[in-house]
Amino acid sequence: MDLIRKHQPLKNLTWMKVGGSADYYAEIKTKDELMEAYAFANSHKLPIIFLGQGSNMIVPDEGFRGLVLRLVSQEVNYDMEYSEDRALVTVEAGKILSKLIHEARKQGLKGLDNFVGIPGVIGSAIRGNIGIPTEEFGELIREVEIFDGLKFHLLQPEECEFVYRGSKIKDQYWLVWSVKLLVKKGTAPKKDELLLERVMKQPKGHSCGSFFKNPDPKNGLFAGKLIEECGSKGRKVGGAFVSEKHANFLMNDGHGTAADVLALARQIKEEVFAKKGVLLENEVLLYDQYGRLIHL
Repeated sequence: MDLIRKHQPLKNLTWMKVGGSADYYAEIKTKDELMEAYAFANSHKLPIIFLGQGSNMIVPDEGFRGLVLRLVSQEVNYDMEYSEDRALVTVEAGKILSKLIHEARKQGLKGLDNFVGIPGVIGSAIRGNIGIPTEEFGELIREVEIFDGLKFHLLQPEECEFVYRGSKIKDQYWLVWSVKLLVKKGTAPKKDELLLERVMKQPKGHSCGSFFKNPDPKNGLFAGKLIEECGSKGRKVGGAFVSEKHANFLMNDGHGTAADVLALARQIKEEVFAKKGVLLENEVLLYDQYGRLIHL
């Protein structure tokens, strides 16, 4: 089967640059290819995991004993006549968020600007309901097309059950195929101060961005601040270390392993709970070699 590749290394497909190889891997452009890939996985009784930009996931050093699916179709349609102040943007899930924001600005849209500098593809943005303290991605959604493993469905926003960094789509492990977004019209600033601010705060190197969810961001309880107050900046396990610039960034010095990252994360979680009484939850998706999510 030409669609399915065997023994695909995953290390260089993820931002943390750790992990082993997937037994099977497929890049999906059409619904027919998606159905074919699922049929292959079902016939071989293989677990499936989804890969976007690889910015928010870690696979184990032992690899993955299943099928990795990566959506690569990135078609976008702009209905600029939807209303006087908003456009309806239909976009496929494989579209990289940063590219969509850049292209939307050229169309005269500014409604995605709060998400500038956040990595990942549209499908991941929806499943994980990415956001900032004042806005979440789910607020823009008017309709989502998902695949539940058997057939495609259209979901209304309330059916997605969006919560902080989560959704029913994520809980049910459905695949997002496309989405309709209602986006504000307007001219984006020439100098992107929000992007510059985020870039300046973020350390350079191999990481997954913010590793832990913020426990209560609306009330100023942030994971990075808690970790810093516990004195964990610079802490190291093997090739994994806590950034001196932002304590919620766990980094790989180029020689780290997935096991190093997880061991460091567990140390941080235990220390924050012991000293602050706050139980951190990982925002990064951590998989075992059978596709099961790990909660530290």
